[in-house]
Amino acid sequence: GGVGLHAARSAADAGRRLALSRLDRRRGMGATGAVRHSAGGQAGALVVGDNYWYQTIGEQLFVLKKNGGNRVSQIALAKPAGGICTDLLLDGDTLYALLGGDEVVELSVSSPKSPTIVSRTCAEELGIRPRQFAMMSGSPVVFGEGGAVRLADGSSLVTCDCEVTGISNTLEQGVVYAMDRKMFNAQTNTFLGSAT
Repeated sequence: GGVGLHAARSAADAGRRLALSRLDRRRGMGATGAVRHSAGGQAGALVVGDNYWYQTIGEQLFVLKKNGGNRVSQIALAKPAGGICTDLLLDGDTLYALLGGDEVVELSVSSPKSPTIVSRTCAEELGIRPRQFAMMSGSPVVFGEGGAVRLADGSSLVTCDCEVTGISNTLEQGVVYAMDRKMFNAQTNTFLGSAT
């Protein structure tokens, strides 16, 4: 309908003026990007694959043609309707969507034009209230209030009483995480220093 077409056009217009914060190569998908800022219209989470953009507006995931921004398909992520997608992570043929800190939706993009929902994992199952995705040592992770979890196997990487705002794997300390502008060793919870 008119609203969906307007939303897709807004997504395409926003996508055309995007500033990509980083590009990297992941598991044969070619260049992918993570957009953290945009201008010129309503912007939701967005990732860019080889030939398609995956753009969210509210609970809807739009698949857009990379060159030109034409809408190819659309899928509702929330069940029931009402969740807002706040982050996306593309890892090979898997696309992860974060719905309002309540649920992680795993989609298969083995057919890039037609993503299909594979699974849903609620906050209670994760043991955290998820806020953001990241890649750590080639593996997708989700972190937020209560810690961080590796998505591939559901294993806990960090358990804490605050909100994890960043996570990384280091050579000297192993897994480290940030919360409340402080850095900690994930294994020992030892304070490592201030983070800005």
